[in-house]
Amino acid sequence: MKFYSFDSSDFDYYALIWAKDEDEAIAHYKETVCECVDKDCDSPVEVDIDEVLEKMIEGGFDGDKEHMAIGHIGRLYEIISSKEPKIVLLDGNL
Repeated sequence: MKFYSFDSSDFDYYALIWAKDEDEAIAHYKETVCECVDKDCDSPVEVDIDEVLEKMIEGGFDGDKEHMAIGHIGRLYEIISSKEPKIVLLDGNL
């Protein structure tokens, strides 16, 4: 299982997805976010857990980053314990 970031001009909405592989990540994006993914578009970018945590902190309110990180660690643990695809972060416009 890995994290995949849908963050390019090829995707209408930003999403960060936990999935077993790129194909599962794209399928989950189409199913839960937007069916607008073309075969010709860029692939989602694989990101590591440090970048995921940083994105989670950035997506929160302005506050103490250490406190924010501690708050997100429990959620991250739940996500990485799952064998099912999960939305980690989603575009605020949805």
